[in-house]
Formats: sequence, C-alpha cells, structure tokens
Amino acid sequence: MRPWILPLLLLAACTPDPKPVDDTGPIGSDGDADTDSDADTDSDADTDTDTDTDTDVACTATVVSLSPADGELDVAIDAPFVAMFSEAVTAADLTIDHGISGTVVLGDDGTFATFVPDGGLANGTTYTATASVCADTVTAAFTTQGEELDLDLTDRTYDIELDDSSDLTWVAPGVGSILADQLVTTSILFMVQTADTAQIDFVGAAGYEFRGATAQYPCTYAIDFEPTPFTSHPDFGAGPLDTEMEANGITFDIYDLGVTGTFADDGSEATDIVLTGLLDTRPLAEGLGLDVCALADSFGDTCVACPDGEDGCLTLEIHDQSAPWRDGLVIDPAQDPSTDRFCN
Repeated sequence: MRPWILPLLLLAACTPDPKPVDDTGPIGSDGDADTDSDADTDSDADTDTDTDTDTDVACTATVVSLSPADGELDVAIDAPFVAMFSEAVTAADLTIDHGISGTVVLGDDGTFATFVPDGGLANGTTYTATASVCADTVTAAFTTQGEELDLDLTDRTYDIELDDSSDLTWVAPGVGSILADQLVTTSILFMVQTADTAQIDFVGAAGYEFRGATAQYPCTYAIDFEPTPFTSHPDFGAGPLDTEMEANGITFDIYDLGVTGTFADDGSEATDIVLTGLLDTRPLAEGLGLDVCALADSFGDTCVACPDGEDGCLTLEIHDQSAPWRDGLVIDPAQDPSTDRFCN
C-alpha cells in the first residue's frame, strides 16, 4: 500500500456526517430553519368585490308650483301648463295628466316641465291637471276665459236698489238698511262705457227716484272706475277704488269700493251682485246727528279704523240677486254738482 493512502482513510473515518440541507432557510444559515413566516402569500388576493350593481338614488323631488294655479280664472286658451320642481328630475320620474292630449317637454335643467295641449284649450271651460313627480302629486283646477261676447253692453246702466229688501241683503253692516233709509239716494248705479272680450269699463253714480223713475243723483260726482279684465264674461268686476259720494248734503268716503256680478245672456239684468267697500261713517254721524258706530254696535257691527287711522269706518258688503237694466238711463261721467242749482 502506498504510504499516503492510509492517512486519507483515517481522515475520512473521523469526519462527522453532513446535516441535510434546509431549503427553507437562506443561504448562509448554517442549516438553521428560517422562522420568517413570510411565505410570499400576499393577503391581497386582488379579488374585486365591485359587482357593478350600483344602488339607485331615491327620487326626492316635489312639485313646487303649478301654472295655471288651482282656482285660477280667465286663463288664456293658448296657455301652457307648467310644473316647477324642487330639484332636477328625469322624464322617467314625471307624469302630467291634463285630461286632454298634448306633449310634455322637460326643461333643459330638469327643474320644470311644460304641457302643451294639442290644438289649444276651449273657452269658458274648467280643466283639472295633475303633475306627479317621484312620490309627490299636486292638482290644479282652472277655468279659461269666456266665450266671445255677442252682446253690445255700451251705455247700459244697472241699478242696485238699496231699498229693495226682496233682492238685496246687507251682509255688512247690519245697520245698513237703516242708514239707507236716512238718505235721499236709493240706488248705486253702474253703467258700461265700453266692453269687449278683453276688458270692460264702468262708470258709477248714486241714484234716486225722480218723477217716478230712477235717475242719476245730481249732487254727487260720478265714480270713474279703471278698465278691468272681461275675459271671463259674462262675469264682470269693477274696482276697487276710493271714491267720494254725497247724499242729503253730506259728503262721505267709500274706500276700496268694488263690485262683481254676472250679466244675463240678453243683458236685461246683472245677477249675483256683490258690492264691497269701507264706509266712513263720521260725516254721516255729524250730518245726521246720529252716533252711527254706537247704532252699528247694537246690531253686532263694530267700527274699525279708517285709512287715516281713526275709528269710524264700517265694512260694507251688499249682495243683490238682480240689478235690472234701466233702459234709457245714461250716466254723465262729467257731472259737476257745483254747477247744479238744485244742489246749492
């Protein structure tokens, strides 16, 4: 045997067995197991939970207003119906039922919608329109302007007879009929100066009995009303305005004098008359020597403050079932009591 082989065999017999390699440890760990738990198992599994099933936002808009409004009269026959909303909506949120065919157009910003009827509306007709948006519904009933006027009312004078207890009712003041008995004047007259389908113009005056007929009382000025709409004919209105009247040599004021009513088809009378105003009793109390407010109080009426702030005015409301047309009676709008010797 060669002399160098024996030492090699001895060296091999004395070397310990190698440990198994632990692949889980890093290089240079000397075989010790790596206790780092990071096994590159990233908990973000990139699993997108968005299933694209977005929840719809609840519709909360309400109807703010309608035009024409509920109860509105004299609506033009070509007027559109407009609904205003509290916030923008979509066409799917909206319904308008006008009772007739037409087109609904949603405004550009979504806050209003317009219903345009096919062919317009009919004269003198009441329509009920409903606007619904989201969970809110609002209804408006309105009436269009009246039919074409085919009656000439020019210079027709109608007589509200203050002493006619069969037709006339003093709603206020209750003492009104007693006051009327103290006056020479027995009527309030209204004459149509002009009238067409758009407007009507009245002039009023006090009336009295003269030689067996009703006439314009000469000792008071005429009441010149401003023209008012007449689109709902045969219904009419005049005033309100402040005016001054004179009776029995007593001048007194009526504030906010107004009258409404309806003309008969043939113009022979005005019906359902309502006359309102505020009567200043102070001159009457002085001229008649009568405490009008005390008398009124005994009838359940109370004097209130006049426009100048002092007490002494009574609310005036008269209902007359029929005011006849006094054929041949024409009111002089320019009458001047100061030039009439009967009044001086």
